[in-house]
Order: sequence, then structure tokens, then C-alpha cells
Amino acid sequence: MTGGDRALETALPSPGGESRATAPILRAAGLGIGYRRSRRPAKVVAEGLNVGVAPAQFVCLVGPNGAGKSTLIRTLTGVQVPLAGKVFLNGRDVHRMAARELAQQVSVVLTERMAATALSVHALVALGRFPYTGWSGRLRSEDEAVVRWALGAVGALDLAGRDVSELSDGEQQKVMIARALAQEPRLMVLDEPTAFLDLPRRVELMHLLRRLARDTGASFLLSTHDLDLALRTADRIWLLPAGGPLQDGVPEDLVLSDAFERTFANEGVSFDKTSGAFRVHGATGGPIGLIGGGVHAFWAQRALEREGYRVLVGADDLAMSVTVTADGDPFGWRLMVGDGVSQVYDGSTLEGLVACLAALEQEMKTSADR
Repeated sequence: MTGGDRALETALPSPGGESRATAPILRAAGLGIGYRRSRRPAKVVAEGLNVGVAPAQFVCLVGPNGAGKSTLIRTLTGVQVPLAGKVFLNGRDVHRMAARELAQQVSVVLTERMAATALSVHALVALGRFPYTGWSGRLRSEDEAVVRWALGAVGALDLAGRDVSELSDGEQQKVMIARALAQEPRLMVLDEPTAFLDLPRRVELMHLLRRLARDTGASFLLSTHDLDLALRTADRIWLLPAGGPLQDGVPEDLVLSDAFERTFANEGVSFDKTSGAFRVHGATGGPIGLIGGGVHAFWAQRALEREGYRVLVGADDLAMSVTVTADGDPFGWRLMVGDGVSQVYDGSTLEGLVACLAALEQEMKTSADR
């Protein structure tokens, strides 16, 4: 084992944050990913990747479109041959493992919607036992027990008798995860598992996967465009910019180091680490002060920014300012113009506030044109 190999085998952070010396379940060493092309140089997507996934970790792979997330997923799971370096699963080269042996340790859930099928949910989840039953598919009592456990683990026992074609997108995704769990993997890899789900189901699924990592001791690696959910739920994030290099760390460290802002830098858009959200540049309505705090001030800021204003929290010396008023129920918003002398709006809805600002802007524009 080389010095570099030994370094990769040393302590990885555990989900609880304490350092523990353990070999990662999955390890990439000097990995180069991309595509070989006949009679032309290979298309390199990313190179020099040295990362690992520890037991029971929930890791999210994020990055802009075209950065190579799906290519990395395919290479890590043995579907695509690396351009350089190696991928190790429990110390063995993934690309030299027999398919059945690999399937007993790694399960994969892809993005594609499930094709219409007459299979019952139970029968579909039972397909996850194929690495153990062979192509006969004959289930032993222990296989049936695993199928029931997998359905229960994702909260889908009540769906067992249903046809897969009758399920909602959220139910289908749970069933596909149950099928992957039925393989009893050491590592589950998911490619955009929340792609077709609404927001509540996306939140539910991400927390389910995190809980499964804790409950089963298996590791979970998923690619996602849900940056906010990744920041809130992942033990670690693999941040892959276009052209690399891949950065690996806990979410908060990557945000504070400005790695997120650099990775997703784009003309007109930036990542705001104070709020953990993306903001659009190019304010069109000028600066406006916002005085007050709490949830009402938060949503007032969102409404003002959506209208193109550059909101300065706490600034009470600007030509225009909005104050959150706490007198009465519900809360209200007071718009002041010109040294706090002229009260333009005093109401209880942000719709009214925004409409008043629009009318004021039009009035000012008309006066300027005269």
C-alpha cells in the first residue's frame, strides 16, 4: 500500500462528528472520469478524484449541470470504466468484481420514471433478492423476511398488494428504494432520486434516506440538484464544479469557505451564505430599508427582492423604508418615503405593499418624463 493509499484509509468523520479510524466502504483513488473516443483523445470530465464514503454516512453529490455527476456515479458503480485511477469497494477494485458479487454490496436507484407494469409492489421489491436467489427468483423464507423488512423500512408495507402502475411518484420512489434495500447492500447509490417529486415528498425522501443510513449502517451516496435539502441533511457533500476539482467536506465548511459560491457562480446569480440561498443580481428598484425582525420581516424581504429592490436590513436613513409594525393582529408593514415624513402605505398584506410600491414607481417615472 502506498503512502497515498494509507492516507485514504485513515480517519473519516463519523455521522456524529467525532473522528474515527475506519476504512471507507467506497474509495476513489486518483480517479479520472470521462469518455474514450476512437482515434481521438479521451474526453476528460474530471480527474484526480480522491474521496471516500464511510459506513453509515449520507453523502450528497452536487454541482452544476454538465459537471459530470452522472458520469462519476456510473464510474463509481462499475458501469463505466475510469480513464485513470481506481475505485475500491471494501478494498476490492469495483471494475474487477463479478456482477453478482457487486450486486450483493451495491444497489443503484436511477432517475427514470418506472415503466407501466402489472407487477405488484411485493413482486417488484422481491426482485431485489436476485443476487441471492439467482434467475429462478424462488424466494426462501429468509428472502421473504427481507422483502417485508425493506417495505417496512420505507413505510410501504400497506402498498405490498398494490399494482406498481397505480402508485404516485412518491410511492414509486419509496418502492424502488425498498427494492434496493432488499439487496442488503453495504452502499446504496441514487441518481437524482427527488427529480419527479413535489417539495413535501422531496423533504420526506431525503430524511428517510438519512434515517436509513443510521438504522441500517449502510452508506448512501446520491446526486441531487436540491441544494437546500443537501445542505440541511447530508453528513458530507461532494461538490463538483465544472472542470473540477471535486471538494469534499461537511456542508457548513463548504459554505463558509465560499466553495459553494465559486462552484455555482453565474452571471446574474450568486449564492448567499448568510441565508443559504441563491440570489438574482440586477436590482431594478434601487435600495430600500427594512426595519424589524422575525418571520414577517423575512417574508417582506423576499417580496421586495422579488420586485427587484436591493433590501438593506436595519437601514432607516434611505429615501424609502419599510417597517414591520407590531401593533395589532395581524402584523403589518408601513412604507415611508422621504426622511420618514410621508407615509405611503400602512397595511396588513404584502400584496398591498408591493402594489403601492409599483404605483409609486410609476408616479415617479411619469414625473421624471414631464
